[in-house]
Parts: sequence; structure tokens; C-alpha cells
Amino acid sequence: MRLSTLVMAALVAVVLAAPATAATLKVPKDYETIQAAADAAEPGDKIVVSKGTYHEIVVVAKSDIQFIGKKAVWDGIIDGLYGTCLNATGDDIVVQGFRFRHGEDQVYITGHRAVITKCTFINSGDNPVQVTGDDARVEKCTMTGMDNDAVNITGPGALVSKNKIGNGGDGGIYVSGDDAVVAGNQVNVIEDDDAIYVSGDRARVEKNTCWNADGSGVEVSGEDAFVARNKISYTYDEGIDISGDGATVDRNVVLGSEGRGIYVSGDDFTVTGNKVSHCIDDEDGIYVNGSATGEGTAVVERNKVQDVVEDAFNISGDGIRIIGNVALRSGSEDDAGFYVSGSNNFLSGNKAIDIDSDGFQIRGDDNVIEKCVAQGCTDDGFEVGSEYVGNRIEGCTAKANDGEGIENFGFKTVVTGSKFSGNRLDVTSDGYYDEFTGNKYKTGGEETPAEVDPVD
Repeated sequence: MRLSTLVMAALVAVVLAAPATAATLKVPKDYETIQAAADAAEPGDKIVVSKGTYHEIVVVAKSDIQFIGKKAVWDGIIDGLYGTCLNATGDDIVVQGFRFRHGEDQVYITGHRAVITKCTFINSGDNPVQVTGDDARVEKCTMTGMDNDAVNITGPGALVSKNKIGNGGDGGIYVSGDDAVVAGNQVNVIEDDDAIYVSGDRARVEKNTCWNADGSGVEVSGEDAFVARNKISYTYDEGIDISGDGATVDRNVVLGSEGRGIYVSGDDFTVTGNKVSHCIDDEDGIYVNGSATGEGTAVVERNKVQDVVEDAFNISGDGIRIIGNVALRSGSEDDAGFYVSGSNNFLSGNKAIDIDSDGFQIRGDDNVIEKCVAQGCTDDGFEVGSEYVGNRIEGCTAKANDGEGIENFGFKTVVTGSKFSGNRLDVTSDGYYDEFTGNKYKTGGEETPAEVDPVD
């Protein structure tokens, strides 16, 4: 049976439209150098480089090319001069499995969807990896001895995952672009800058381990950042530094930062379940500077801060919910376990234990402090600053503090249903139009006088 002319024409059209079969170009079997293979490659081709050392500076301007190393060493020194090992311009470039040695930018790619994976980078004179383009991926690489950022990416949608970076210069991981994901990396001994820096909205930085950075452990500049379950230790600046509205900072561990443990600047933040300890250079444990723009949109909850030199919690803003946090063995003169500057904040179930100053310092109007505990502080359990109006202390406990259980300088302060025992004085009230009702005093005295003296 003969095929109709129409059917034959359709079959010919399909054959002509089919893409050419991708080729595998082998170095040195088929091509003596990587550059020669790159010159011959077509989109979709794979260049496979066998074991050996290749002193090459390769320049290619093509898309959809894969460079695959099979125990190959790619060295960027030729005649004693440093160059860029691979300078590629094009989309969908893949670099996998090489051991890069020396050179300036060892892999420099301009194009979208670049992938650099399972490579080792040693002694880069600049950046081991630099990419300009959308949706870049750098995964499962090892980088050491670089003079600049280990990974430098400009473009949205970057993924930097499961890399090991150490003994670097200006930074560990630097990403500029929205929707970046930086996850599961180990970054250590960064001499001059941050271990991880992301500039852009909706960044996700999670499950990274960073230590011994001369800058911050994690710094993010942009809105709606999600920074979670990172382990940061011994940084020269902040452990975690977030600038932008809508940040979520969740279940991170920060140890031994010389700056603040966690710093968040921006409205509508969520700071939950973090552990901060041993901020050693006159800095706060957790510092937030921002307000809630809606009900319950700014939260500091279930965090633990211990052994820091200044305020364990320094919270500046309005309408913040501060719930179930613990401040332990922190503070110094004029500092506090909880320093709250702002109005209409709600504090519930927080504990300030063994603080080397006041347990709680309230600097604002119309704050509610309920079911909080101040114990073993070297100064006051609760202090309401002068000229502030309408603060309420309800159902709280002040125990064994060296100063007053409550020292009140405010106006229209309400203290109700609270318990005081073992303090030097239970209450000093130097404000006006205050209300003290239903409280229990074991140190001694009555509720109504301005000063309640201890009983021998």
C-alpha cells in the first residue's frame, strides 16, 4: 500500500524538525584540549575530560554545553600568569566534577540556568565561582583558599546548596537577587566579610553552619526573608543580621558573636525558637527594631538568650507580642533581661533569671506585662521608666531580686495579682495615679504606701 503524498510530506517534515543527536566530545581522546572541544561543540553536546592536569584558559560563547570532569585537574596558570579557567557566555552551561586549581575567577559564567556541581576549587586569586544570570545553581562543591567571595551570584532564583567553603577572603557566599535559596552549606574562616550575604526579597537561608567569620554569619537585606535552623558561631559582627519587613527567623543557634546575636530591623517579623549565648563584646542577644502593622504580625516567641553582656532581649517597636522567652545570666549596668521600648506591646510568660541588672525595663506607653517572672536580678525585677503612661503588670512574680520587685516611675501604672518575695524592697512607686491591687507581699509592708519596706 502506498502512502499518500500528504502523509509522506508530514513524515519528511517531522524528520527535518527533529533535533540533531547530542554528541559526547572526549578530551584528550577526540580533542587534545578543552578549548578545542569547546570550539567544536554544538548546543546539547557534552565535553568529557579524562584524568590529567589541563593548564587552560577556555573562552566559549555557546549555550547548552556540559563540561564533565573525570578526575581532571583544571589549572588556571599558563606561563606563570593567572587567568580564568572557564569564561562562558550562554545559557544552560553545566560544569561538573572538575578539580580547579589557581586562576582568577575559576568559573565565570554569564547566562541563565548555569549549574556548577561536585567540583573542588583551590587557591583562586578572585572568585572560584562567579555567575551573572537567572536561576544559577552551585551545589556540592568544595572551595578553599580564595581571595574573594567563594560564590558570587547576581540574578534571581539562585540555589546555593551543600557546599563546603573555608579559608576565604572577602566573603563566603554572596547572592544578589530575589528568591534565592542558600541551604545546607558549611562556611568557615572568612577573613574580611560575611559567611553568607543575600540581597533580595524572599530569600531562604536555612540549615547552614557558619563559624569564624570577620563579618556576620548570615546577613540578609530584603523583604520576607526566611532564616531558619542555621548554626552560627564566633563571628566578629552579628550572628544573624536581617534588614527588611516580613522576616522570619526561626530555630537558629548563635554562639559567641562579638556583635548582636540576632538583629532584625523591619516591621512584621517573626522571631521564634532561637538560642543565643555568649555575645561577648558589649552587645545584645536578640535585638529587634520594628513594629506590627496588623494584629499579631510582629512576634518574639520561645527564644532563649543566656550569658550575653548587654540586654538579653532589646525590643524597640509597637504592637509586638513577646511570649514565652527566657533571659538567663545576662546584662550589665543599665541593661536588662528584657528592654522594651515602645507602646502597646504584649509580654506574657517571659522569664528573666539571674540578670546582672533589671529583669524587665519598660520604656513606653500602654504595654501589658502578664505572667512574667523576674528572679535573682542584681537590681529591680520590673522597672517602669519615668513619663510613661498606662503600663499594666498583671499576675507577675518578682523574687529574690537585689533591688525592688517593682520600681515604678510611670503614670497610671497598674500592678495587679502579682507576687513579691525576698526582694530588697517589694515596691517603690514614684509615679502618679497608680493602682496597686490584689498583690501578695512576703518581703513586708502594705500595698498602698509609695515605698514598701522589708520585714526583718
